[in-house]
Amino acid sequence: MEREPNMDISSNATRTGVGTAHGKIILAGEHSVVYDYPAIALPLPGAKVTVETQASSRQVDWLESLPYTGPLDKVPEELQNLCRAT
Repeated sequence: MEREPNMDISSNATRTGVGTAHGKIILAGEHSVVYDYPAIALPLPGAKVTVETQASSRQVDWLESLPYTGPLDKVPEELQNLCRAT
C-alpha cells in the first residue's frame, strides 16, 4: 500500500495509523542480544510489511487482510497471534 508523498495520514477525519518494517535474517545469537552479547544479523529490505489501522464505527473488533476478513473473535487459528497483539 503506497501513499502519495504529501498525504496527511494523521488527519482527524480518517484517524489512520500506518507502520512499515522490513525483515531481518539472524545468523547467530538471536536471543543473546537480550543479555548484551553479540549477534550476527542482516537486514532484509525486500521483505517489507505495512500495517494500517483505522478507527471504526463497527461494534466489534475487525480485521481486514488477504487471508481473512471478519471479526477478531472468529479469526482462524493460524492468525490468532494477531488477536493477542491487540
